[in-house]
Amino acid sequence: MAVVRHFAINMIRTAPEPEAPPPMKPQRKATKPTRTSIKLRRKIASWREDYLAIALGTSAR
Repeated sequence: MAVVRHFAINMIRTAPEPEAPPPMKPQRKATKPTRTSIKLRRKIASWREDYLAIALGTSAR
């Protein structure tokens, strides 16, 4: 199972950054977008099927 887990983490790691939602409050100054952590990318892939399809390299339904 470790091989499957490493394979899945590598796929998430090489996937493009997910699109960030618009900010709730106006920002005072423009900041550089931060990188999304692997943990958060896994969660986003479970929440959004379109990002899961991008991460897996397949097309969404």
